[in-house]
Amino acid sequence: MKTRILIPILLVLLLAGCTADRPSAGTEWLLDSMVVNGDTIDLSSNNPITLKISDSNQVGGSSGCNTYFGEIEFKSGGGLTAEAFGATEMACENGMDTEAAFLGALSRVDSYTYSELELVLTGDGSQTVLTFLLLQTAE
Repeated sequence: MKTRILIPILLVLLLAGCTADRPSAGTEWLLDSMVVNGDTIDLSSNNPITLKISDSNQVGGSSGCNTYFGEIEFKSGGGLTAEAFGATEMACENGMDTEAAFLGALSRVDSYTYSELELVLTGDGSQTVLTFLLLQTAE
């Protein structure tokens, strides 16, 4: 009797410990910190910057003022390819410098680390670091 109960419990625990090695389509992330060219960028006075991951390597979100879109291919082993970014072209009173720094940094990232609650994109020999926190999970 104990074996019948113990095996399903162990199976559930084993499966619960399995996570994907890359972020899932349908997840949305909030930029928590940004380092560009080794300098920390102050995000406190800007609109939130987000990254939503869709199917087929498509990403997009709010860059603080505008909406951006592009492609990021998350590869196994922590490598990535980021390319083909575009954005709407509205002008905002605050945050345009931060937005420009973010979009520039996003196009230069080449690696990532990922956990259930945090996504870190890195480039330029770790001189560029975009740290995102999970905002919404895939439905």
